Amino acid sequence: MMFFVHLLFEEKCEMPQQSVMNEIMEKHLGKTECFSYYKSSAGFIPENYIAHFKDADVNTGEYAAGKRE
Repeated sequence: MMFFVHLLFEEKCEMPQQSVMNEIMEKHLGKTECFSYYKSSAGFIPENYIAHFKDADVNTGEYAAGKRE
């Protein structure tokens, strides 16, 4: 599972440093991996996040590590 966050501001702001973003993601999602970081976007995968679906609960980190199909 990947999380995309799009922030809307009236004025343009600087992209936070990767370390700052990672600290905030880990505060809310546990251990994460930053798989991309650019001047206008960043992508993070939580390593042990449980997604709750109607039919099952899924550890998204297992999908990211290729342990599940």
